[in-house]
Amino acid sequence: MKKLLGIAFLCLLSSVNVQAKDGSGDLRFNERTFNNFLSYLRGDGNDTGGVMMSSGMPIGFAINQNGNYSFYYYCPKKYGDNCMPGGHVDAQNKCSIQSKKNGQGRCFVFAKGRKIVWDSVNYKIKKKPTINEIKELFSKNGWYGKIEEKKPVLKKKPKNKGSSQLDKMNTLKKLFDDGLITPEEFLSRKKIILN
Repeated sequence: MKKLLGIAFLCLLSSVNVQAKDGSGDLRFNERTFNNFLSYLRGDGNDTGGVMMSSGMPIGFAINQNGNYSFYYYCPKKYGDNCMPGGHVDAQNKCSIQSKKNGQGRCFVFAKGRKIVWDSVNYKIKKKPTINEIKELFSKNGWYGKIEEKKPVLKKKPKNKGSSQLDKMNTLKKLFDDGLITPEEFLSRKKIILN
């Protein structure tokens, strides 16, 4: 009975990490994590050079919400299709461990294979994309590139010269009608208001 409970407990613990969570929300890659994503697409683990997805197949890429920690798995070409299924789950777990160790929080799945799943984008990357195509895609989605600061727009109360003139004329007319100003004062003040 104790062995059965022990096995059930171990199964429960091992199933906790099985579910990967696709990421969502604001995300901004830094230069290092963006280069990691390019390495992931190259399928060779190299930081530079090579043609995307010519040396291996991407399996899973995870990144934390701050965009400063990432981890990925790819399948080298020599293994063909015999690589670990669910690499995105392992990538998320390894990334989370490293990120949390540095006080940065949990990681989430950004891509499964060639498909970006962040915010349910479900964008499938073509087999041999260029770096500029990836930069353009990331820039379009706000994941990488210069942040354009939006200057706050101050709403000025429009000066409606007509209504203020109208208000002044109504006040002037009331003063004249009540006999508080003479016809000459009325005409001179009217000229001032209209100019």
